[in-house]
Amino acid sequence: MPHALLRLKSPDRMGKSSLLVRVLEEARRLDSLTTWLDLQKCDRKFFENMDRFLQWFAAVIGRDFGVKAKPIFVSI
Repeated sequence: MPHALLRLKSPDRMGKSSLLVRVLEEARRLDSLTTWLDLQKCDRKFFENMDRFLQWFAAVIGRDFGVKAKPIFVSI
């Protein structure tokens, strides 16, 4: 099953939200799992540490998809 992460970036009032809503509606129509993640609603503390951010990210996505997220970190 293919996966995608979509990031839209443009000036205010250019239609990003309405485009994203249409893309999500089409994906759902095709029986794809979708979620909406607004990083502006993320508590600032999660951006101070990459591990903390990834744990938050995995927890939010996992919650939306009905799975318990268990991030695994590997030191390189």
